[in-house]
Amino acid sequence: ADVALLVTTPDVVAVRGAKRIVRMWERLQIRKAEETVTLVNRFTRNTEIQPTLIQKITGTRVASAAVPANFKELQASIDSGRLHELDAKSTVKQALWSLAGELGIVRPSATAKKGGALARRNSGTFKNDRGSIGRPRRRRAGPADSEGTR
Repeated sequence: ADVALLVTTPDVVAVRGAKRIVRMWERLQIRKAEETVTLVNRFTRNTEIQPTLIQKITGTRVASAAVPANFKELQASIDSGRLHELDAKSTVKQALWSLAGELGIVRPSATAKKGGALARRNSGTFKNDRGSIGRPRRRRAGPADSEGTR
């Protein structure tokens, strides 16, 4: 593989373990730190260890898409063993599709290439994603809208 994906959580024990793995790979000449991408799992904005600190500690590039800690979203899918049936509006599913785009697993369309990473993240124009990344919501015109009540 050209790139290794190392998954870690934003806690001291996991980040230390990730650092040890990266150093061991370098020592054994298996993989360089530059060829490793670290994914932060169970991420929240108020954690003490942020992705930039993880990048500094491990010496690897951290994926811009961090998987959020949304246990309520995942509970039903995990219990049924059908993670692929997550809701398209799920933040976890959007983060995973964003990661796939970042790693080059899913190719962005021509319109997303024009605007760069921010446009790809917000446009929802990844090929074969079934409309799961940042799809804008559309209001349906109906009888409630014509009466002015909603």
